[in-house]
Amino acid sequence: MAFSFSARRLAALSAAVMPALLATAVSAQAPIRVGGDIQGPKQIVRVDPVYPPIAKQAKVEGQVIVEATIARDGTVKDIRVLRGNALFNEAAIEAVKQWKYETTFVNGAAVDVLVTTVVNFTLKGAPPANVNALLDQAKSARDAGRLAEVEQLLQRALDQIRIERSDQQTAASPAPTTGGPLRIGGAVNAPRRITYVEPTYPAEASSARVEGQTILEVVLGVDGKVKSTRVLRSLPIFEQAARDAVSQWVYEPTTLNGVPVEIVMTVVVNFILK
Repeated sequence: MAFSFSARRLAALSAAVMPALLATAVSAQAPIRVGGDIQGPKQIVRVDPVYPPIAKQAKVEGQVIVEATIARDGTVKDIRVLRGNALFNEAAIEAVKQWKYETTFVNGAAVDVLVTTVVNFTLKGAPPANVNALLDQAKSARDAGRLAEVEQLLQRALDQIRIERSDQQTAASPAPTTGGPLRIGGAVNAPRRITYVEPTYPAEASSARVEGQTILEVVLGVDGKVKSTRVLRSLPIFEQAARDAVSQWVYEPTTLNGVPVEIVMTVVVNFILK
């Protein structure tokens, strides 16, 4: 007897079997990266990292960006540092190991997911974060699906930009002529530097692989030599080295209406490991 199998019955069987087969295949595959239709899992347990004593003593801040697999039971495994600092990497990994998330499902099957997250190490009372760092954190949070955190980070970045713009506007305004140094801006042009002394990289910062920058307010005498320096923003580990170097810089004298004048200006000293 011939066996006939209609197209309708085949379609019905496929509709019943295929979801189960798809769920089995999904559960057996490698971790799925968060993004697109795959939302970042909700974190239900977070353990703050232990601030390394050497970093706290040196008043060093930083962040570690890690890639981690969230298992089907919500635990974290297979943590890998994408970008970090030798001072903070181990502490970040130990903290992330203890985090826990809600289970992620795809087509009804629990799956492992791959996420990127940022662990920040910030000292209390520290100056605002760098705008670029905030934007990097916002990108990582967006990739992980943490949209509320993205909004907060972008707002902090916008606030910092407003502060910096306000500082620039203040710096661009000439100081009143009261006999004190004139601020760069308007009719007072920035002088050309003719002697440069490179700062000595602090040994402690070099061994810890720490980078940073120091922003100084500098008063130049009528002879173009540095009379005084004042730290506006810096990691403490770099302050003295920056001041020692800048104190030896020499500029062309500044004149206003043919008369030599003292000026106040802002300079930036970068500390970058080679």
